Amino acid sequence: MLNLNYILPKIDNGFNKYNNLMELVNKVNVAESRDFQKAYNGFYKMRQRSKEFYTEYYRYMEESKGKMINFEDVLYHIYNRTGRIEASFSSKLLATLNPKMPVWDVYVMQNLGLTKPSGSKEKRLSGTVEMYTKMLDWYSEFLKSDEAEDWLTKFDNYFVGNELTDVKKVDFILWQNRVDLTNETRDIKLSQKLYGHSIFEKVIPTVCSLKSMLHHLIELGGDYSSLKSWEKSCYNSYLLGEIKIELMNSDEENRKLLIRKHLLESSDKGFRANVKCIYVVGYVAKLYGPGKGNLRKFVFENGISDRENSVNAIWSVGKGDGEYLGILDNNGRFYDMDFLRKWISL
Repeated sequence: MLNLNYILPKIDNGFNKYNNLMELVNKVNVAESRDFQKAYNGFYKMRQRSKEFYTEYYRYMEESKGKMINFEDVLYHIYNRTGRIEASFSSKLLATLNPKMPVWDVYVMQNLGLTKPSGSKEKRLSGTVEMYTKMLDWYSEFLKSDEAEDWLTKFDNYFVGNELTDVKKVDFILWQNRVDLTNETRDIKLSQKLYGHSIFEKVIPTVCSLKSMLHHLIELGGDYSSLKSWEKSCYNSYLLGEIKIELMNSDEENRKLLIRKHLLESSDKGFRANVKCIYVVGYVAKLYGPGKGNLRKFVFENGISDRENSVNAIWSVGKGDGEYLGILDNNGRFYDMDFLRKWISL
């Protein structure tokens, strides 16, 4: 889960710039207003384009005010007039005129396991439209979730009286979280070993949720022998026998803290695949980008496995347990940098 109490205050500057930009777009002729163009170029970092590109871009934006256009319309228009396939800036033009439409977000695309289309220009254009459609589907589903409801409530409580669309609120949160994680992890050099063992070997776990196993263990009064076989595998992977008494006498939040401490301080260091795959998911997200698609490529190319079931196991267990323990965020990226620094130093 994202820490919105940390993220939201950092949105202040961008929030104000965005509101000023949206006020301007409805007041001026954007094809002529240098003030608007300067503010837009700065906010969306639209740089190093030709004079002809900027002229056509803003001319089309002005011409499209009040019209029912979609992403495909904008993408193909810009391509036909400039020869450039501008997925991101096409979406930003569209979202400026219709704030209910999302900005093309690499973060969301990576989370969906989507990669930039290649091939002929025709294939790249059609592939880009297809990817944007999938992103729309992601937003539609996400906005129905409890997590989205929590995000929107906290956003509205922080930015009281704001008139942003729900899509834009989510966009701001995703954007700021990506910036923070990029900055925080830039100075961290990840190792290809954890606890002295290669992350390319013995990292395929038995599929079992740590959270579910712990709940069952508590229900059983700590009776290890009554756990299911896959739950025992999870239990043993975390070496929980060393801290079982403490776990049984703690509430859920303190159990998480106990396990995190255990991962850093156990003298055994014989943690198995269910633990190691948390690190693998975060490792791949940092070096190759988040998402199961990037994990699949990593697993296949490094000879870890050639089976889709193995990818699914690493992804579901690593991401699920990592998020539960607060080590990874909900996209599989390292979230707790202090923990990570201690973890890779062992």
